[in-house]
Amino acid sequence: MCRTRWIGVVSFLAMSWWSSGGASMSVAHEHDPAAEMSEAIGQWLATISPELRRAALFPFDAPDRQAWHFVPKDRVGVSLREQDLEQRRAAHQVLRTALSSRGYLKSVAIMGLEQILRSIESARENVNDIRHPEKYWLAVFGDPHGTEP
Repeated sequence: MCRTRWIGVVSFLAMSWWSSGGASMSVAHEHDPAAEMSEAIGQWLATISPELRRAALFPFDAPDRQAWHFVPKDRVGVSLREQDLEQRRAAHQVLRTALSSRGYLKSVAIMGLEQILRSIESARENVNDIRHPEKYWLAVFGDPHGTEP
């Protein structure tokens, strides 16, 4: 196709888009991450028992909020392992609202790698308890529906 014809096709498509209102289209939904996260946390908390809820909720200034790292060990909060399918789905929705799509997929992939690490570390004592794809915790620090942290 010659250059003049190509410019004509592009110009026609641009004018069609412009005249159809494409230039004045606005975003249908505003993205409010804090509200989405608050809602997801509320839905997750609604699925868990009062006992698990007590284990999941902490004041914002609790020392454990800043005690995080990648070493496999027990944590505060509620592990995925303690939750039923509905609760785990709600917990994953919290992760989806907190992370980008790429971050969420990376997190789920890392959880899945626990099975490979379990094989590699098979000689380790208690490896089945240490390396488990559901040995990840969810803890809520502060009031998820409040305006303060």
